[in-house]
Amino acid sequence: GQDLPSDDPMYRTAITAFFASIIICQIADVLICRTRRQSIFSVGLFTNKLIYVGIATELTLLFLISYVPILNTFFGTTRLSWWHYLLSVPFAIAIIIGDETRRFCSSCPLPSDAHPCQRVVAYIVSSK
Repeated sequence: GQDLPSDDPMYRTAITAFFASIIICQIADVLICRTRRQSIFSVGLFTNKLIYVGIATELTLLFLISYVPILNTFFGTTRLSWWHYLLSVPFAIAIIIGDETRRFCSSCPLPSDAHPCQRVVAYIVSSK
């Protein structure tokens, strides 16, 4: 690859998009870390209102760092298009799906040394 100067628009876009993807995936992470064994959907997405205050604060800081010119200069960021933000959403969804799958497999009544596939099959058979 080629080294880009820190004032290059492509470099600044990459830095800002990387920062945005960290924030978006951290939102998924905070949602899945609320409980260890229960599904986030059974606990309820809106039972802890303080989490949403934190998420709103995090998103506000992201947009301030991305769109306020003096903060662009200080952090070396730039404005992003809407689709830049959407690039990391599939990864955030994958984090949630992966954790929900882990919770599902760990809740099946089998010995702890059973293979995860055995847990899924046992759950499907027992639910019929």
